[in-house]
Amino acid sequence: MARLERKRAVGILGGTFDPVHLGHLMLAESARVEFRLDHVLFVPAYAPPHKHRPDITAADIRCRMLELAVAGNRAFSVCRLELERKTVAYSVETVRQLTQRYPRVVFYFIVGSDAVPDLGTWKRFDELRAICRFVIACRPQFASEGFPAGALPLRGGMLDISSSEIRENIRNGRAVRYHVPEPVYRFLCRHRLYR
Repeated sequence: MARLERKRAVGILGGTFDPVHLGHLMLAESARVEFRLDHVLFVPAYAPPHKHRPDITAADIRCRMLELAVAGNRAFSVCRLELERKTVAYSVETVRQLTQRYPRVVFYFIVGSDAVPDLGTWKRFDELRAICRFVIACRPQFASEGFPAGALPLRGGMLDISSSEIRENIRNGRAVRYHVPEPVYRFLCRHRLYR
C-alpha cells in the first residue's frame, strides 16, 4: 500500500466478502467516480464483530477471491490489516491505523444503508466518524433516512446481489456465474465452495 502516499482521497470498503460479488465492485466504483476518489481499499474482516455465522469461509480464501476480483482495476486494492491481526477487528481501529500511516489522505468509509440502523452499536462510532467521511449507499429495500450527521449519500450504482444469496444459490444448484467476477466464479468451481 506504499502508493497510497501519493493519493488524496481513498475509499474504504470493508466486509466479510463471503464471497465478493459484482455488487461490491459496483459499489466501490460508483463511490470512486461520484466522490472523485483516487483509490478504493477493500478490507476483508478476519472475524467480523457483527456477524456470528459459524460457517464463515477461512480468511485466506476470502482474501484470495477478493484479490482475483480487483486484479483488473488499478484503482482498487486489497488491504490485509484486519487479516494480519488474526482477531476481531473494529473499523475504528483499522481506520485509525490507516490515518496514522497516511496522514495526508482523506479516507471515505463506504457502507450500505442496510448498516445504518446498527452504526450506533459500532465500537467508538463517534471517533470513527471524526476521522473519516462516511459514504452511505442507498440500497433499494432499505430506508434512506437516519444517516449520521455529515454522511454523504451515494445515489445509484447498487446491484441487488448478496453474498448470502450466492451461497444459497450454490447450495441449491442455481446459477451464480454472472453475480461474481469471472475469476471468482472459476475459483468457486475449482474449490467447490459453498456446496
